[in-house]
Amino acid sequence: MWERTERGLREPEVNDVFERVAYLGVGDFYITNYHRRFPIEAFNPGAALVGEEGTEHDARVVLSSKRPGLRQILSLPPPPRALVMAAGEEYKRGPPTPSTMKMSWPSAYGRVRLIKDEKPLGLDYVPKRLPHREEQLAQLTSIFTSALKAGMARRVLITGKIGTGKTVTAKKFGQLIEEIARRMGLELHYVHVNCRLQNGSFFHILLEAMRRLRPDFPERGYATNELLTLLLRELDDRDAYMIITLDDAEALIDKSGSRPFFALSRAHEAKVGGPFRLSLICVLREPEKLKELDDATRSTLEEYAIHMPEYSKEQLFDILMDRVRLAFVEGAIREEVVAFIAELAASEGNARYAIELLWRAGRLAEQEGRYEVLPEHVRKAKVMVWPVERMVLKALSIHEKLFLLALSRLFKFTDEAKVTMGEAKEEYKVLCEEFSQEPRKHTQVWKYVQRLAELSLITAEPSGPGRRGRTTLIGLLVPAEELEEELMGLLSKELGIEVD
Repeated sequence: MWERTERGLREPEVNDVFERVAYLGVGDFYITNYHRRFPIEAFNPGAALVGEEGTEHDARVVLSSKRPGLRQILSLPPPPRALVMAAGEEYKRGPPTPSTMKMSWPSAYGRVRLIKDEKPLGLDYVPKRLPHREEQLAQLTSIFTSALKAGMARRVLITGKIGTGKTVTAKKFGQLIEEIARRMGLELHYVHVNCRLQNGSFFHILLEAMRRLRPDFPERGYATNELLTLLLRELDDRDAYMIITLDDAEALIDKSGSRPFFALSRAHEAKVGGPFRLSLICVLREPEKLKELDDATRSTLEEYAIHMPEYSKEQLFDILMDRVRLAFVEGAIREEVVAFIAELAASEGNARYAIELLWRAGRLAEQEGRYEVLPEHVRKAKVMVWPVERMVLKALSIHEKLFLLALSRLFKFTDEAKVTMGEAKEEYKVLCEEFSQEPRKHTQVWKYVQRLAELSLITAEPSGPGRRGRTTLIGLLVPAEELEEELMGLLSKELGIEVD
């Protein structure tokens, strides 16, 4: 209080006998006997007493407010769950002590993190168990276990729409089959290659496989067919086996047609009696893509076919709950909110979309200072989740990134749904000057437009009636502001420069 004197206000004299430990916020309390896990409001404490008279283990917090006579006495759970988890420590049940009470507070503002580990929410994460893909995993394991025993090579085709578990099932199988081979006393290398990230280059796919055996293998000096021969010879010399998985195999088909698949599937034709050491798994979204291959190659690839059906709403819920247990602080998201996410993703049966919605909703709740993920965070996340994977951006060339960055800047400052090719090229030239790059000619820029459209980053269509002259109208399928930020970060790393 300020005391008034004849000469004015005298500053207060404070004798502070309390140790200021932290500020109690909404998320510092965890309600166990009510449907809401966190209170709507929390009052700042006047004092905290750890251990009542004659009781070592009881902890009480005295809270006060500006309303006269209002005093609340709350018993804290031992110790406050949210606070310990926020501090990144393992929650250990037990009686609170002065030392544990002090260590529990995460910051001077009492803020907590809802997500304790983001890895299980990443698209590259391979969990210990795969709900609703046990059958397909068992099929793969059976096919290749018998092949290893017989010294034979196998060719398997995995198909399914995006988000149906093709990649994660193949990677999980890779972990399992390497362990099975080890127990059998065999050397087996599982190599998972994303053909799109390799720009559909058969040479770079073989190079990645070769470097699994010889990490220092040079990038130059060998033709593609020579590299395949060296790979087979290296496997023979080591008495080893290899399974190569070609993920997003559409990119390899688009660029090279039947040749890579024919070469890999028939790699052992000249060898008599075995053992045949190189097996192949092809991962495709649509089996119709195989029609672009010649009949001989297609029949070889379809030796074994495994289809991944779309996930149901109930299956998506099971998958999400697994990730919630691994990634979120206990009580940070209710089951009904998880069910809401599953419902939104069920129309496509897309687990990737569901997991990204979960991650994004959690981050939004944290940014707002909430201590529980609410349905509104999910609704906001639905608007923000990208229709494409961010790793696709990393695989673009520098000039493809610059052209896409030009589009993101144009759409950031316009309400129009489309821009013309001319407008895009002008902005691209400006960016080339900004990044000290020589702009490419029209023919090459047109190829960029076609590739970006194939990747579902943009739309490109000829102008219709009502517009003077003919041009290409370009639309953007990714949020412009986030795309700009992502591309600026990639270009700054790739070119080794600092960008604002």
